[in-house]
Amino acid sequence: MPPADPELARLQYWLQQQIVGEAAVAGDGDDIGSQLGPQDIIRGSAGFVARQRLAVYTRGYVLRLVDCLREEFPMLRRLVGDQVFDLFASAYIAGQPSQSYSLYGLGAGFADFLEATRPDGTGSRSVEAIPANLARLERAMSESQRAAGTEARRADDLPIDALLHASPDLRLSVPDTVRLLHLEFDFAAVLAATARGARPEQPPARETRVAVARCRYRVCAHPVTSRHFALLQALDRNGGLSLREAAAAVASATSEATGAVLADLMVWLPQAIAEGICCAAI
Repeated sequence: MPPADPELARLQYWLQQQIVGEAAVAGDGDDIGSQLGPQDIIRGSAGFVARQRLAVYTRGYVLRLVDCLREEFPMLRRLVGDQVFDLFASAYIAGQPSQSYSLYGLGAGFADFLEATRPDGTGSRSVEAIPANLARLERAMSESQRAAGTEARRADDLPIDALLHASPDLRLSVPDTVRLLHLEFDFAAVLAATARGARPEQPPARETRVAVARCRYRVCAHPVTSRHFALLQALDRNGGLSLREAAAAVASATSEATGAVLADLMVWLPQAIAEGICCAAI
């Protein structure tokens, strides 16, 4: 096999930097990008100059990334429409160029970008705040889909008897597939409309606590009460707790009696375990 051509490698690197919109790294004076422009490397014509030819690849790169964001955030795209979504996505790509080898990493900062670029003077429950909230929910659902889940566990492995008897040996935790979100809007109707293939209506401004979880490889966003949200936060923060420790932590956070919290958890936890929101083990 003939040795690699160093000049070809330098040209390929130059083209990559031009396409992704990054300035070539200068320093030792030997960088091809610091010496030559598109007209020096790309053959143009009277009707299609070198810079225009390069722009074909640059635009194609951006459009491909926009398509990836469209696929990851279908609810937001349906809610605001293709034109507005593409403006959001293009601005995000220009402002925060992808640093990941994987397209999955592209959307990780999209919600934060939408929040940071929200018009000044708009409140956390204003119309302008909807995109960031919805993008946060959709990203959480993507992360839940890819995380290591509990599908391999059998239903008869769940220690429901120990739960019902409040066994001190019972330990609770949250699976890696769970994402906890404190949102300023109720997106239940948006989720339902998207599932039907319809364009959703504007969601109502309502404080909503959501546990995104995966069960049998299906990801769902479950609204939870402030008490149950406090439980899940305590489990996540501590890497798991015994049932009584968890009840005490919730009681402290909500200023309720531990006995009342424990009674409520014993009723709710079987459903939470069945839905993949929580795990229990002896």
